[in-house]
Amino acid sequence: MRRRLRVAVATACLLATACSSEPGEGTPTTEPPVAEASATTDDQSEELPNLDEIEIGSPADAEPATCETDAVFPPSRTDVRLDGNRVADGSLDLTTEPIRVPLPTTAEWIVADPSVPNGWYVSLEDGRAVRIDGSGTVTDAGAAPDGPPELTEDGEARSPFTQQALFSDPLPDTRVVRAGDFAVALAGPTDRYGHGVLGDAIEASAIVIANLCTNERGRIDIAAPDVIEGVAPLLGDIDGDTELEILVTLSNADEGARLAVYEFSGTLLAESEPIGRGNRWRNQLAIAPFGPDGELEVVDVRTPHIGGTVQAFQLVFDEDGPRLERVAASDDRYTSHVIGLRNLDMALAVDANADGRLDVVVPTSDRTTLVALTRTTASPGWTTIANLSLSNPLSTNLASQTSEGRTTLALGAGDAVLIVG
Repeated sequence: MRRRLRVAVATACLLATACSSEPGEGTPTTEPPVAEASATTDDQSEELPNLDEIEIGSPADAEPATCETDAVFPPSRTDVRLDGNRVADGSLDLTTEPIRVPLPTTAEWIVADPSVPNGWYVSLEDGRAVRIDGSGTVTDAGAAPDGPPELTEDGEARSPFTQQALFSDPLPDTRVVRAGDFAVALAGPTDRYGHGVLGDAIEASAIVIANLCTNERGRIDIAAPDVIEGVAPLLGDIDGDTELEILVTLSNADEGARLAVYEFSGTLLAESEPIGRGNRWRNQLAIAPFGPDGELEVVDVRTPHIGGTVQAFQLVFDEDGPRLERVAASDDRYTSHVIGLRNLDMALAVDANADGRLDVVVPTSDRTTLVALTRTTASPGWTTIANLSLSNPLSTNLASQTSEGRTTLALGAGDAVLIVG
């Protein structure tokens, strides 16, 4: 299948490598809320200057890239996968007694170090960084980059915001995600929704799609008063047509957050029901086959700041058209984010008991226990299969690396990194 995008064709490459071949939830801002909400239209694509209408393909699911952009998109990221989905390969034994590696101060970010077997790179709260090798030895790594670090194959640490040079008006803290030849980012910074729990009160009002080989551009603009409340989209084949869609979280001051799925053409494919009131957020985690029978589902944590629930959604079709329908919601309370932080990576999906099925590993609301949940047909749709008590509240993302099918997890808690696997 081929789809049409309104694209702007640039006259020069932006990057050389791309041309190869609720109040209770926290409202730390004094900006007044928007008074009323309106639905996002089905097609918010906007023509950019000097447009040609060019037919380009939507990226096929798991299609290999044909552009040499490895230097632009390092392989080791805190959000685990280039397409934004927090899904780790292999299987994890969460019942393993963790290795505790003392640190000079509290860790903020952890990412696997591809240059060292079983190694980790850790950003500390004082701006420094350290490396941990396979034996647990800690060495100084100089100053940490701004934001969640990314590591190249040779272990070079860099800021994830480097890839923003591909776009003209990116959200300042957007993570650029990629599938095949396409890169997708959040753009159009706006302050029209003053929730402000993700590090600042600036959110995105557009999704921008870039073809890394041809430099073509497509843009999906979001109608006011909605914003995209997040730092990155997720890419996944949600409707089973072998082509990827774009998942974002839309929010406004009247109804709060809802999940929205867009086709690469800019068409709004489906939405979930909104939470129902403003200043209520949801953290989208992954698009993957979580269902009891391997059904493709979208998983998020609803209201992680005020006692969150882990939810699963499936795309369903009826006489009113496609929609994201909630099929599971946990009884117990969990979190995946701390108000004011840009760390949206405190949960991930992995096979947590070696049964061949993906599970969700997520901290409890007080961040002192990691719990592995698996989907079930019995109400409420989730059951606990493992847990790990932490010595102190979780302070970092959940980092992972996989070798020969075995996944190892690293996380910061207090003044130590815990390594499990």
